[in-house]
Amino acid sequence: MKLLVWNIQQGGGGRRQRIAEAVHLHGADIVALIEFVPGALETLGTAISGMGFGHRLSTKPNGRDHSMCVFSKLPISGHRSGSQILDGSGLWLELKVPSHGFSFGLVHVPTKTRSIKLEFLEEVIQLAPRIAKEDFLMAGDFNTGVHVDDGPLKTLGGVEQFLAIKGKGFTDVWRQFHGTKTEHTYVYRETTSYRIDHAMASEGMMPRIRSCNYSHQERLAGISDHSVLFVEVADR
Repeated sequence: MKLLVWNIQQGGGGRRQRIAEAVHLHGADIVALIEFVPGALETLGTAISGMGFGHRLSTKPNGRDHSMCVFSKLPISGHRSGSQILDGSGLWLELKVPSHGFSFGLVHVPTKTRSIKLEFLEEVIQLAPRIAKEDFLMAGDFNTGVHVDDGPLKTLGGVEQFLAIKGKGFTDVWRQFHGTKTEHTYVYRETTSYRIDHAMASEGMMPRIRSCNYSHQERLAGISDHSVLFVEVADR
């Protein structure tokens, strides 16, 4: 089962057709889009659904924040985290994939202010012990990582919180497969590069992960300002 996770940059705008074409070329079973907007359902949503993605779950936008949307060829069901901050943010979407026996959390850590960002990450830390007991994969735009392996992230903040999530029973999947290799998924103003798009697997989930990679060509072509993240999960 192939999972595609991608921050499509402010709803996609005039890039939506190119986004749909990129999704089609990658042949994923589940497509999770970050910075989605409800208005894209008629265009981008229709195009992706027409590729055989018969199931869809999305969050509601909260204020000026964009929403998130998951398209799946496999049956999926939503699940609330129990955290008012996460569930009400529109930036956390938790679901189950019954056919493959695991749960998935799509995450987009907010950056409006440093305090809001840290509050969100602290909620993920509080949630982690519960979901770490399951076969659980959380993935998305964390807007942080490990300083300096993933870039000069102390300036972005949240580094300690990201490390704390790992300390609660989660593995940085890409790093597990690629060791000390350097790849970046977002470039700020063409000057500073970061790896801030991550997949984090629980102890029970990690043995089922077959690969974790990025596709940078979409970012380099200007289809989005983020690279695409892929995770391949073995059947039960």
